Amino acid sequence: LLEVGVTQRFVDDVIAAVLRSSYGQSVLVPAFAGAMSLAGAQGSTWAVEGGNKLVCSGLLKLTKANVISARVTGISLHSSEGRALYQLHYESTEGQGSAFYDLVVVTTPLHPSRSNFTFENFDPPIADLPGAFQPSVTSVVHGYLNSSYFGFPDPKLFPFTSILTTDTPDLFFHAMDNICPVNISAAFRRKQPQEAAVWRVLSQQPLDKPQLKTLFRSYYSVQVTEWPTYPRYDS
Repeated sequence: LLEVGVTQRFVDDVIAAVLRSSYGQSVLVPAFAGAMSLAGAQGSTWAVEGGNKLVCSGLLKLTKANVISARVTGISLHSSEGRALYQLHYESTEGQGSAFYDLVVVTTPLHPSRSNFTFENFDPPIADLPGAFQPSVTSVVHGYLNSSYFGFPDPKLFPFTSILTTDTPDLFFHAMDNICPVNISAAFRRKQPQEAAVWRVLSQQPLDKPQLKTLFRSYYSVQVTEWPTYPRYDS
């Protein structure tokens, strides 16, 4: 980015903040991952009412695809009349099975800790990918934002619904935003800053009580989800 004229300050203040929100990592990510992260920060993004998962279910319905609910255990390469065929092995509640396909798209991490299926008859062999995964913690908090921590003693004057952070040592969260339900009625209105609202807080470690009290004056509930979301790109 610096080579094409982007300033170091823009990298530190904007790009780093977006990457921390998306991946929980620094600017030392591959260019493609960084571009995808920045694309999601544009104002023209949108969401599907009812949840973005409806995009997948809608496409399956429109294409009349044959969905097999099973766990893939392996992919083996075969040849038929000079063309490649891929045999997909799987396990379901009905037992083991397999099927041949002209093309197979793998959309799961190939790291040893994330997948346990095998590739057979491929030349060169498909090896396990090196590296580790970045832990990510999402805390959904219903409470009153401590706007004083962000420089606004009067919560009525707090103007933001999303908060990004720069790569600052000892900062215990990556980003937070005031979230809305996936199903929005005609009467829905976003909570005012001084009202109790639902906030999503992204961090690398679960938030302890002192950290929660730093971000919120008080809160009713906290729901925490922790999972390895993305590869650790600097590993």
